[in-house]
Amino acid sequence: MKTMYKLFNLLMLIVVVISCSHCSSTNDLQKNPPFDLEKVYYEYWTSGVSDGGSGINVFIELKKELVQLDSVYFRGKVVNLEVKPSNKKLFIGRLLYVPSNKFDRVFNMEPSKEYKNKVPIIEMNTYYNLEPDECVVSYKLRGKTMYYKITNMVEKRRHDVPMIPATTNN
Repeated sequence: MKTMYKLFNLLMLIVVVISCSHCSSTNDLQKNPPFDLEKVYYEYWTSGVSDGGSGINVFIELKKELVQLDSVYFRGKVVNLEVKPSNKKLFIGRLLYVPSNKFDRVFNMEPSKEYKNKVPIIEMNTYYNLEPDECVVSYKLRGKTMYYKITNMVEKRRHDVPMIPATTNN
């Protein structure tokens, strides 16, 4: 019986090691992607209305339209990249931060009264160890998902737009 137990443990260890090694190989960062970057920057935005939210838009522009970018990992979040219709080389990722209302949670000794509380959003951890000006972009090449780390992203100045039209003094 001890032999079967040891054999089972050894088999489970082998399965775990093989599974982990396969996962790490699928997320290897490419050193030379098949595309060149024109511009990469991000921009904070805030809604002009109360409880409208805020976020960061990530812009990735390629020099040539060679590959379809899929998603971007930036500041602990993963979002899909959208292609700008007027410029097929420009991809935009929109990270949204849900507004927090200090009155949106009920705290009570009876758990049933806390039933309608919203679940908190927790940022995803990754093994990429990125700096604040770095992101990882995924793209497909010959049916396989590849990853590329972009460094030295530029923060563009926020464009605040007032919600009320400015009055003109004539």
